Amino acid sequence: MQLALSKARKHYRDVLHNPPVGALIIKNNKIIGLGAHEKFGGAHAEINALKDAERRQESVEGSTIYITLEPCNHSGKTGPCTEAILNSKIKKVIIAEEDNKNGGLQYLKSHGIETEILPNEEARNLIKPWKIFNSSGMPSIDIAVHLGLNGKILDVNSNLDKKIQSLLQKNTQEVISDIKSINSDKNYHFGYYLKNSKDLSLLNNLLKENKAYLANLYIFRSLNFPQNGPNLTLSPQLYDNVLSLKKVSKFKNCILEQYINNKPCLLES
Repeated sequence: MQLALSKARKHYRDVLHNPPVGALIIKNNKIIGLGAHEKFGGAHAEINALKDAERRQESVEGSTIYITLEPCNHSGKTGPCTEAILNSKIKKVIIAEEDNKNGGLQYLKSHGIETEILPNEEARNLIKPWKIFNSSGMPSIDIAVHLGLNGKILDVNSNLDKKIQSLLQKNTQEVISDIKSINSDKNYHFGYYLKNSKDLSLLNNLLKENKAYLANLYIFRSLNFPQNGPNLTLSPQLYDNVLSLKKVSKFKNCILEQYINNKPCLLES
C-alpha cells in the first residue's frame, strides 16, 4: 500500500478536482502493475495499473490489487473502474480508504470478488482536502508560519524560507502568494506562508465566511534567533514542543479544536 500511496502523491498537484489515487497489482508475491491517477480527465489509477501489467506482459488473472481509495462505480470522464477490475479477473481488492457515496466495494462483492479494507492514516490524510471540497465546496489551505522567541510572526529571508516553501509545495496542489487568490475553481488544496498580521486577518475572514478550511498548520519556531539562525519545529504533529511560548499556545488550541473536534478554527493574532 505504501508504494501505491507514493505513486499517488507524485501526481497530487496534477489531478485538479479529483482525488489522488494509486494502485498496485501483486501476483505470486511479485509486483506486476503500478499506476496512479496522473491528470484530471485521464485514466484512473486502477486502469493505469492494468495497462502497466499489460506492458510488462503479465496476466492479472487471480491477482490482488491494492488501491488507496475505493474504486469508482460510475461513468464520468472515464468508465467505472469496478467493471475494469471485474473484467480483468482480479481475485481480490484491498483498499485503504472508503468512498461512502460510491458503492464500489459492494458492487465487487456482489460479483464474487474478495474485498478488504486496510485502513491507512496517510491515505486518509491524502484525500482529506478532496473530501472536504467534495462535501462542502470549500478549498483547504495549509498555513505555515515562522514565529520568534516572543511568539510573534517573523518575516525573515533565510534558509528557513526555502524549507517552508518546499514543505508547502510537496503537500499541496498550489502555493499561493496572495491569501485572497484562493480559488476553488482551480484547485482544492492550497498552501500559504503567513508572514504578517494583515494576512492573518484576511485568513481569519476566509475561515469565518466558510470560504476556506484550515487543513494543516505548520509552526516553524526560531530558537536563539537571530544569533544562531532558525531551527525547525513542525506542528501540529509536534505541537507539544512549542507550549513554552504563550503566543504559540493559541495556535496549539486552534490545532486541538480542529483535530479533536474536527472543526475549522481561527488563528489569533
